[in-house]
Amino acid sequence: MLAWFGAGGVPGASAQDATPPAAPTAEPAAPATATPETAPATEAPAAEVPATEAPAALPEFEPLPLRRSKPLQVSVGRSPTSLDVGNEADMMAVADEEAAAAQLKDWSFQFKGYLRAGIGVGLGPRNDGGEGLEVHSPPRIIGGGSGRWEYASLNQNPSLSLYFNFSNPLVSANIIMSASTLVDSSFEGNLDRASPGVRQAYLILKYPDAFGYRGGLSLTVGGFSNRYGSAGREQVSSGYYGAYLFGRTHVAGYTLTADIDLDSDWELVLEQGLGAKLEAIPFLNNQYFEDFGGGDVRDLDYFEGQGRAPQGSNFAHHVHAGVLYRGWLMMAAHYLTSWTPDDNNQTPPMPGVQVEEGRATVVGAEVHVDGDAIGNGYLGFSHVDVKNVLPLGNAVQLPHGSTGRSFAESFFGARDRIQGFTPTNDTGTVDTLLFQYTLGLAQYMGQLPLDARDIRMAWYAMFNHAVSPKTDPNSVANLDVDTYKLKWGTEWQMDTLSWLTLGFQFDYVQPDISDTKQGYLAITPRAIIRSTWESKERILLSYTHFFLGDTAFPASPFSDILESDSELFTLTAIMSF
Repeated sequence: MLAWFGAGGVPGASAQDATPPAAPTAEPAAPATATPETAPATEAPAAEVPATEAPAALPEFEPLPLRRSKPLQVSVGRSPTSLDVGNEADMMAVADEEAAAAQLKDWSFQFKGYLRAGIGVGLGPRNDGGEGLEVHSPPRIIGGGSGRWEYASLNQNPSLSLYFNFSNPLVSANIIMSASTLVDSSFEGNLDRASPGVRQAYLILKYPDAFGYRGGLSLTVGGFSNRYGSAGREQVSSGYYGAYLFGRTHVAGYTLTADIDLDSDWELVLEQGLGAKLEAIPFLNNQYFEDFGGGDVRDLDYFEGQGRAPQGSNFAHHVHAGVLYRGWLMMAAHYLTSWTPDDNNQTPPMPGVQVEEGRATVVGAEVHVDGDAIGNGYLGFSHVDVKNVLPLGNAVQLPHGSTGRSFAESFFGARDRIQGFTPTNDTGTVDTLLFQYTLGLAQYMGQLPLDARDIRMAWYAMFNHAVSPKTDPNSVANLDVDTYKLKWGTEWQMDTLSWLTLGFQFDYVQPDISDTKQGYLAITPRAIIRSTWESKERILLSYTHFFLGDTAFPASPFSDILESDSELFTLTAIMSF
C-alpha cells in the first residue's frame, strides 16, 4: 500500500523515486595520471583554484493534483441507464453502450435504445377437443413469461426501450421510455400489458472527488429502477431465466452510492436506497361483475396485478456492498426489504385486532467473473422471507414474481385447474441458487469444424427450496409446501459465416422434483442472421419441441386450459443502438 502511494502520494512512485539527486560538490577530481600504484608517498601541495559558487538549490514546486482515472460507479447492480437486453447478449459480441459523458467538458445529449419484436406461434391440441392439431398465437406454452418459475427464455415478449440523457461530467438527467407490447400488432385494449410511455425519470449528481483521489459519491433521485442479481455477462442481461436474483426496484426515491479505491487493484462500492410506489393497483370487487356469469374476478388474469387482496402503500429499503478487482471480478452482498401496512384492506378488522403488514425481505451474495480467457461466470445465493405477501406490490420485484401474489403463485402453488381453487399460502421462505457460465472456445482450439470463426457455449441452472407451512388445518386451499425446484440448460452456438450463426439449446425444467409430471424437456435449434460479424442487429429463427409432463399446463392467460402446445416457432428481431 505504501509503495503504491509513494512519497507525495503519486501512484506507483516509491520512496526511492521521491529522493532528489545530490548536489555536486566543489572538490576537484584527481589528476587523470594518478593511480594507486604511481601516487607519490607524500602529497604535493594542492594548486590554488578559484572558488566556485555552489549550484542553486532545485526549485520547489507544487505536485500536480491527483485525479482518479476509474469511472464512478453509481450502483452495485445494473444502473438504470444500462440497456435491458435479453439473454442473447450473453453469447453474442456487443459494442460498449456505456460511453462516459464524464470525458466531455460541456453538456451533451445522448440517445440509445433496444428493441425486441417478433412473433411466437404454438402448435398444439385443438380448442374444440377434436382430433389433430391447430396453431395458436400467442402460443399456449408452459413458462410463457418471466413472471413464472417455468420460464426459460424460449419465447420472449416484445420489448422496446428508449433512453434520453442530457448531462455534463457532474449532472445527468435521464428519461426512459419503454413498452412490453406493440400496440398496432396486438389488442390495443390489452389490460395485461402496461401501455407504452415514460417509465423512468431521474437525476444523477456526481461528486467524483468526495474522497480525494480515492473515489467519490453519486446521488440518484427520481423515479427509477435498479437491478440486483443479473446473471448475464458483465451484468448486461438478467440471464437465461430473466430473473433478478435479489430483486429489481420499481419506486420513486433515492440511492446514494460511494465508490472507493482500496488500492490500485481493489475497489469498494457501497449503496443505500429508499423509495415508495407512487400508486397502488385498483382493486375490483366481485359485486361489479355479478351480471357477467359469476366467477371470481379476483382470479382473472387480464387484470394486471389483480389478486385476492387489494394492494396497499408499498415501500422499499435496500443496502448493498460490492468489491471489484481489476474489472474482471466482482463480489457483492445484498439486503432488500419491501413492506406495506396493508392500508387498503377492505375487510374491517375486529375490535382490538391490528391489521398485519405485508413484507418481503431478501438477503444474499453473488460472485461475477468476466474475462476473455476464463469466460463469464456467475454464482449467487438468495434467501427470501415473505409474510402476508398477497397485498404487496412490486416496489421490489422478487425473482420469478413481480408482485406478492405472483411470487406466491410461483413458489407456494398456482391455481389448481382440476379442483378449481387457488392456494391461500402467503407466508414462507424461498432459498435460491443461481448459476450461469459462458465461454468462447476458439481461443483454445485450432481449426474449428466447418471453418467456423468461433464456437460459444453456455451452461445455466437454478435450484430453489420453497417452504410455506399450513396454517389453517381446516382449509383445503391452505397447503403444506416443502418443494424443491430445479431447472438447468445449455446452449451452443457456431459462427459459420459472417452473416449466419447456428445454435442449439436444451432445457430441463422441474417445478417439483418429487412430481416430474409437472415439468418438461425442450430442445431448440435456431439460426441467427445478421449483416456482419460484429453487428448489433440479430434476427432469430427458432423451433422448440417440448416433451411435456401430464400436468405441465400452459401459463397465463390460459389458466383454464389443461393441455400445452408441444411445438413452438418464433421469429424475432433484436437490435441495440
